[in-house]
Amino acid sequence: MSSSADIPTRRERAKITAGAIAACMLWSSAFIFIKIGGAWMPPLQFAGWRFLFSGLVLLPWLPRGCGCTWREIGATIVRSWHMLVLLGLLQIGLKYAFFYIGLSFIPAALGAMLSGAGPLIVALVVRGVNRTEEISGKMWGALLLGLLGVVTLTLGRQRMGAVGDWALLGIALILLNNVVSALGDIAVSKEKRGISPMLIASASLVAGGAGLLAVGIPVEGWVSPVVGEWRFYVSLVALCSISSIGFSIWFTLLKKPYVRVASLNFWKFLIPLFGAMLAWIVMPDEHPSLVAILGMVFIVGALLLFNRSSRQRG
Repeated sequence: MSSSADIPTRRERAKITAGAIAACMLWSSAFIFIKIGGAWMPPLQFAGWRFLFSGLVLLPWLPRGCGCTWREIGATIVRSWHMLVLLGLLQIGLKYAFFYIGLSFIPAALGAMLSGAGPLIVALVVRGVNRTEEISGKMWGALLLGLLGVVTLTLGRQRMGAVGDWALLGIALILLNNVVSALGDIAVSKEKRGISPMLIASASLVAGGAGLLAVGIPVEGWVSPVVGEWRFYVSLVALCSISSIGFSIWFTLLKKPYVRVASLNFWKFLIPLFGAMLAWIVMPDEHPSLVAILGMVFIVGALLLFNRSSRQRG
């Protein structure tokens, strides 16, 4: 039974929607920069430097973002360091290890589209872990319609340049990344210690980035982050901005008492739409196909059905 405090107003729902769309638009652009920067550095180290720097960038803003002093921030870190490190290794380290390695085997457009499976996977994980979060029949229908879009795009992978056994492995890793993402979002949503979302974002990014570097350097061999190529630095700066802003927004939304994890993650269906269109515009070797457009139509239909279901619940 929900209390009135757990029911958002129309204005609050609009803010949640705007925040979710902003975060998803940021993340959808990451596929392009990962492909560009990944030409000069192996995936795990590239991801490690990206997230480590992203977390450090947030440090100067913590007192204002957390609404407390550095001493209080330090006390919170000491008290909850194990939770922050574990969340960083799960939500950032393991998740993006799967993501970066998987993306190295498939085109950027297909990688963006496969992220569309995330909302359904999150709903399934949430339903298994948190029985109190109800999912309506219309929302299940919208999730299945979105999955149909993802399946359509995956079956058409040969037309998008993803061929061979390595492409299938890349697809599997991107989907597994969605499972880890679901577990991380549930952990943030259930965190009841009153830790600031910005502190969670900063600590998670630093811990996850350090974890990726700890694995990537011995596995891939040391590659200096000073590569002397301006395109690499542009992509790294862009990715750091995307991560620090995107995760701060996302964790802030997850910490709101009236936000449901499955419903919030439904907006991630926007990532394949925006990501694919950006890839087709920017990447010279990636072009739209009839199968890709059909899959995108299914995803748009899923978003429309989800919005209709949400209005009826509100």
